[in-house]
Amino acid sequence: RTQTLYAADNNLGLLRFDMLSGRLEENIPNTDITNPIEIAIGLEGKVYIGDIGCGCIHIFHNNEWQDPITGLGDDAPLSITTTPDGVLYATDTDGFDFFVQRYSTNEETGQLEQTTLVINELLDEQPILFEDMGLLHFLTSIGDVFQWTDTSFELVNTLELEQSPLAVDVSADGTYVIASVSNLDFSLMNPTGIGGLQTAERRLENEVMQEEEWETQSERMAS
Repeated sequence: RTQTLYAADNNLGLLRFDMLSGRLEENIPNTDITNPIEIAIGLEGKVYIGDIGCGCIHIFHNNEWQDPITGLGDDAPLSITTTPDGVLYATDTDGFDFFVQRYSTNEETGQLEQTTLVINELLDEQPILFEDMGLLHFLTSIGDVFQWTDTSFELVNTLELEQSPLAVDVSADGTYVIASVSNLDFSLMNPTGIGGLQTAERRLENEVMQEEEWETQSERMAS
C-alpha cells in the first residue's frame, strides 16, 4: 500500500492527496469525467476511474490521460478493481443481465484485450468487485462472496450485512472492511466461514474520527 489517496470529481478531475496528512498534492483536470463512481490502481501507479455517466473507464498514467475504455452499458461500471498481475476488472450490464469485463494487456502489442466473464448467479444489480489473495472476488447486496476460479464464479463466503455494500477491501489478516451505502457506517468482519462471521460495526460521528481511532484502524489495516 502507498501513502497516496486518489479521488475523482466531475468538476475538478483527478485529485491526489497525501493519505497521512490529508493534504491535496495535485489536481489533474479532465473535463470528460461526468459521474465517477470508483477508482482502482494498477501496475506502475496507473489510475483507473470508473464513470457511469459515460459508460467508460478513464485512465491516467505517466502523468497524462490515456484513451478511455468505452462501450460499457448504461449505469456501468458500478464497480472496478485490479489484481496484482495488472488485470483490470469492471462490472457491466446489457440492461437485463450482469457481467464482469476483464481487461489485460497483450505483452506483444501493448494493447488492452477484453474478455467477458459471465455471472451465472441470479443478480438484480451489479456486484461490488474486490481483490483478495491475488484473485478476483465480488460481493452481492445480500452478503454472498464469490471468487473467480478461471472458468466460473464460485461461492466462498457469506457475510451478515445490515446495509447494502458500497465498497469492500480485505486486510492482510483476512478481515473484510466494508463501507455501506451510508457515508457514516462501515463494518469489520472476521473470515470464520459461511454463516459464522462476527460483525463489529462503528458509526463515524461528526464525519471525523479521533486521532487515536485513526491510528488504531491504520495499524489494523497494516497488520
